[in-house]
Amino acid sequence: MILFDNDLLAFTAEEQNVYLIVRQPGISMKQFGSFCDAIPRLKLTKFGAAKNALEMPTNKEVFIGYLRDEIELSISSDEMVAHVFLNISEAELDRIKENLPSKLIQMLKDEGITEGILMDVIEKELKVNEKIVVAEGTPATHGDDAVITYYEFGNKKPVITSDGKVNHYDLDLIDNVNKNEWIGKKIPATLGVEGITVKGNPVSPKSGRDYKLKFDPNTVIHHVSDSGEENLYAKINGAVKMKNSRIAVDNHLIINGDVEYTTGNIDFDGFVTVTGTVKDKFSVTATYDISINGTMGIGAVGLIESREGSVVIKGGVNGKTQARIVAKKDVFTKYSNEATIEAGRSIHVGLYALDSNLSAQKIILPENGRIIGGVAKAEHRIESGSIGNKFEKPTRIEVEGFERGNALEMLNFYKEKLEDQNKILNKLKRELEVFENNIKRLDDRAMTTYEYMLIKYDKMIMDINDLKNEIQKLEDILRTRGEGEVSILNSVFPKTFLEIKTMQRRIKDTMTGSFYAKDHELHHTT
Repeated sequence: MILFDNDLLAFTAEEQNVYLIVRQPGISMKQFGSFCDAIPRLKLTKFGAAKNALEMPTNKEVFIGYLRDEIELSISSDEMVAHVFLNISEAELDRIKENLPSKLIQMLKDEGITEGILMDVIEKELKVNEKIVVAEGTPATHGDDAVITYYEFGNKKPVITSDGKVNHYDLDLIDNVNKNEWIGKKIPATLGVEGITVKGNPVSPKSGRDYKLKFDPNTVIHHVSDSGEENLYAKINGAVKMKNSRIAVDNHLIINGDVEYTTGNIDFDGFVTVTGTVKDKFSVTATYDISINGTMGIGAVGLIESREGSVVIKGGVNGKTQARIVAKKDVFTKYSNEATIEAGRSIHVGLYALDSNLSAQKIILPENGRIIGGVAKAEHRIESGSIGNKFEKPTRIEVEGFERGNALEMLNFYKEKLEDQNKILNKLKRELEVFENNIKRLDDRAMTTYEYMLIKYDKMIMDINDLKNEIQKLEDILRTRGEGEVSILNSVFPKTFLEIKTMQRRIKDTMTGSFYAKDHELHHTT
């Protein structure tokens, strides 16, 4: 069969094989290419043989390739798409256009393609020399992951008020909930929707990843609805909190009124809120946060102590040299008058500290705050609007200071350790998820392994939280100027005694600015 013929050359075909006959020398490759283009079905596979024939004409048949089918149908390996390619000229397309759709549909049927056939494309949009999609499968719709929502905890940080000032003492430390109050929810993962290939074969969806609600069963009610939605409710009145990544409700003692003779001293394993005040000589001690909300504050109390948390005294302390407030974390109070306050992290006083003994890692008073008389001791930083007063009341300010190089070295060590621990934790979390996704199929041995891994996971969470606290502490220390700082926003008055890293200065004239230790010297900057 002659495919193309002129004075220079000819293309012939025998079954699917294509041959080249070169009659005249001097045919360029560009000319040869144009002749090949005139035969849309030609698939040139022997380019070297064709080149040799053009360079040394013999007028004999040379095998150079194959004939493609007029209509090539291809199916993707996943059977989701079928294409056609028309190896014909525009003139041939016009000639067969009327019968082409029915022919294509029969070809699809012969190949087992029954789904997603694009009739509009087959009837109206077929073109030559283009790979055209003529059938599309329906992909599977993968399932949604489970969605877990827990109680939204309040902000435990000082609040910036509308006038731009920071309220350091009016905090809500305790997130209180009542029995049967909602504290968490899980919308279960979905299975997804099955898809189908162009050949009618099912495409399995990926189920959404399941996650487990983590809660303390002793203080939290777990309810599963008919739809599979899970909800958590407080089993008791108390303070909601996260313990080792599990939501729980801790005991929360609310004293509606004052701590006095009718209540006696309070020592409680949990959170304590006093809506009124604590009368003179009475004490309140608790494991976690203590909040004394009365506007009158407290007076000559015996002891207010949080063994593991913080203390907020919204009305201030008028201690009459008797009151002692102690917290493992922070203390927030409106003012302190003749009181002793000790905090493991920070002390925040909103207005003034008068004739008080303050001790913490850092002591912070706002721009209008005043430290007058008494002693303020901090590990790395004290900040106040003013220190002392114009009547030259003796006031002692001490900052223990730190070694910046050591602090930076420890910070980098803890950060590297945290990164390593997080990698181990994430690996353990993935392993736990495998167990949890198959929890109903676990035998006794596997369940024992799962429970051991849960204990290990909880321990790692505690260790990581400790690392984060250490990192936060060191980052806070390193924000301090020099190696210990006393920052005075307004004025420091005479008869104020400053000591930073054993370097001392007695203030003789009213001045302002920051004092800090660096290179074994006490520096002052305004």
